[in-house]
Amino acid sequence: MLAWRSAEVADLLETTPTAINSALQRARTQFSQIGLIEEDMDEPSDAEQLDVLNRYVSAFQDSDLTMLTGLLREDALIEMPPWLHWMRGREAVVAFLGAIFGRRAPGAWRVLTTSANRQPAMASYRRGDDGIFRAANIQLFTITGEGISHMVAFMDPTLFSAFSLPNTV
Repeated sequence: MLAWRSAEVADLLETTPTAINSALQRARTQFSQIGLIEEDMDEPSDAEQLDVLNRYVSAFQDSDLTMLTGLLREDALIEMPPWLHWMRGREAVVAFLGAIFGRRAPGAWRVLTTSANRQPAMASYRRGDDGIFRAANIQLFTITGEGISHMVAFMDPTLFSAFSLPNTV
């Protein structure tokens, strides 16, 4: 993660280097099963990737499921560490996002774009009942010529500090 040693990641996540190495091994196995290779993960400065990311951000903030649907590949995958939940397939991912948006009106989210692990990413902030937007998750994207193929939404707001991101916007 972020080109850190496993001991550094373990300290950040309050776990052991052995647990981190085990998680990395499981991730490598998962990547090999879905055919993800390093060459598929281009620098986020790629204009097409940035365009897709910006359209995703706009659709996410507007709770626009039609736009989101058009940005996802048919075989899109979303994971949400540390939760064990994951969905595969455009229909399943859109249904999940629809359930999240269904609970909140458009404008309930704000997003800052960033990058991590040489991938385009975004930091999501959810508006609380007091009107303040607080850190919710960091999402990393694998974007191909056909659209978004893989999203990993890290559901741990404490990670924002590792990205030098504010906790509120």
